[in-house]
Amino acid sequence: MNISTQQQRNPSAAYTVTGLSLTSHVTAPVKGNPPLTSFDTTEYNGSIAWKNASGGDHSGAFAPYTIYKAAVTLSAKAGYAFNGVGGQMFLYTLTQQLAE
Repeated sequence: MNISTQQQRNPSAAYTVTGLSLTSHVTAPVKGNPPLTSFDTTEYNGSIAWKNASGGDHSGAFAPYTIYKAAVTLSAKAGYAFNGVGGQMFLYTLTQQLAE
């Protein structure tokens, strides 16, 4: 699973997001389960768009022996901002093959 992340900045924020951890929110696909498409924390929201190996949108249950990519968009909640991330984008990679 490869994850690319894009962040949306909140310019009027008073606090910096400090709990940025995708590992606990974006989990590896599990055969037969539907994909997680969003998550919520105290500081930000996340939406996840899953792609199959050919780059097409994935929907439905995950298949065995398949490579998926997850594009994650993070949005800071009111009062918070993402600081220190150049270009407002970074790459987070977790590679894991979904076995049967």
